[in-house]
Amino acid sequence: MMLRFLVKFLLFTIILVVGAVLYSQWKLDKDLQRFARQLSPVVEFDFESARVDYAGEVRINSIKAFIAPLGATLEIGELSFSADNLFQLIRLESNLKNRVLPDRIRVSLKDALVLIDANLLRTLKPRSQAASSDLLQSAFCGEVDQFGIKQIEAMGYNYFSFSGDANYRLDKHSGSIVLTGRLDIEDFSKIDYQLSIGSVLLWLESFEKKIINESDLENMKPELTFIEIKEQDQGYNLRKAEYCSIRQQVPLQDYYPGYVRQVDNLLQQVDIKLTELFKPLLEQAIKPGSNTTWRFAPKPNFRYPGYKYYDYQEFVKLSGFNLRINHSPVEAILDNWNFSRFSKIAEIEAAKKTPPKKPGQLYRSVVVSQSFQSVKPEALDNYLNYQVNIKREGQRSYSGKLTHTTAKNISVLQRSVQGEVTFMIPRSEIESAEVYKETPKK
Repeated sequence: MMLRFLVKFLLFTIILVVGAVLYSQWKLDKDLQRFARQLSPVVEFDFESARVDYAGEVRINSIKAFIAPLGATLEIGELSFSADNLFQLIRLESNLKNRVLPDRIRVSLKDALVLIDANLLRTLKPRSQAASSDLLQSAFCGEVDQFGIKQIEAMGYNYFSFSGDANYRLDKHSGSIVLTGRLDIEDFSKIDYQLSIGSVLLWLESFEKKIINESDLENMKPELTFIEIKEQDQGYNLRKAEYCSIRQQVPLQDYYPGYVRQVDNLLQQVDIKLTELFKPLLEQAIKPGSNTTWRFAPKPNFRYPGYKYYDYQEFVKLSGFNLRINHSPVEAILDNWNFSRFSKIAEIEAAKKTPPKKPGQLYRSVVVSQSFQSVKPEALDNYLNYQVNIKREGQRSYSGKLTHTTAKNISVLQRSVQGEVTFMIPRSEIESAEVYKETPKK
């Protein structure tokens, strides 16, 4: 009798698990289709295969996504996602809607690739004026005053290839969320991180009980309670040193002390100094193979919006800031640091580069007449970065800058007081197109 019951129970369990897997696979396919539709205005998303296993792990293979706002194509060899078990995975979406957080989630990324091409270079433009932080980063590098995608390409990077994982855990004892993970960027750097966000469960419970008011919300809202970032150089430091030493016209070995010297000179313009203890450690930090660890453990009275008003000692004390370079602790970085003074470095350097106006300088005016003119939709490839008006069949019109074209779609960037948004429009749905260009002379 007992044996018969065990056999029935085993069969029932097998049927239940198989049914759960089949349902999960069906739901995964539907969710991915819905996800692709939701992304379609800004991302063109495609993948080769997706499957769910009995342990509740989702694997999506050969993902390809064109991200219109960046003008970049992202390729991912494999993306995996897992919860504690298969049933947790099935209930994940409904639980989140009901503000019930899962216990654990793991996301893994393998063989991801982003090409550094003309589209990405056009989209990720530098700031019109370098900030003070830009000037410190690009110190002792010739005429370069900002380090962006253009400089990274000039350093010999044709693509970013990376893998990584992220782990989420709910600490029910403290009511916190803990996130850990790593990101390994080929020939660039490896980053390990850990962060904790406190008061999450208390905040969610207050919504559930409907006892929250505006003052309570300020006190209960989740806040970052700990963050640690470990970065190991895997090639970036050497490439940057070679790139900058050529532009500075100095031997490679002279770049490292030269960089520290110029950073200190920039800071001293606003009465801030690098400490003598930190100077040799900074030189170590920019050399090949260096290890740097940043840690913050903010105290309850630390206020994120007010960090600009702290002096250096107050910031270190209240934020729990700690820095290690090649495993050596850094006791003090700066003397007399103040954010207001620090931000003036950019103003001082910009004033140095502004050429004086020559008296009596004459300018010649040339008037060019431009207007919106109709063009064939198939000719839009010839008008990248032009202002366009696109009318979509049976739908709205789009006015903005043409930022990208493919065989299937075009991308139009629209600006407003709320910000920027890029729309991806299928070529097959374009009813008419106009381009703002020079009016032909009659």
